[in-house]
Amino acid sequence: MKKLILSLFLFCSTLVYSQDRKEFAGVWQDVNNENTVLIIHHNKTIGYLKFWNFKLDKEWSINEDFLYEEDGLVKTMHEDVLNDVKFQNQYTLNNNVLTKEANGMFQKFKSISNNQVKLNH
Repeated sequence: MKKLILSLFLFCSTLVYSQDRKEFAGVWQDVNNENTVLIIHHNKTIGYLKFWNFKLDKEWSINEDFLYEEDGLVKTMHEDVLNDVKFQNQYTLNNNVLTKEANGMFQKFKSISNNQVKLNH
């Protein structure tokens, strides 16, 4: 009986854990710069997130590697190979606003997964 209860607990924990991660998936637009877009893909099979950062007004992109998710905080890392520097970023989601912290600076994103990307021209 103990093994059954423990197995059910672990299964439910895994389900809840992957549900938290799934909420980060989508297309996000910087609230202060509409040309900055973040795409987060959730791989359901392995519970992994993939991050792509784009600027729509110039040729620029950054890919981030998912490190881990814990208690609603997602940690990522990207490497600037030209300058041989690694950066760790963290993301939190609160009231449908995704906040990215990178090197002490904060960037807020709103979901546009169901809307069109808006450009200022």
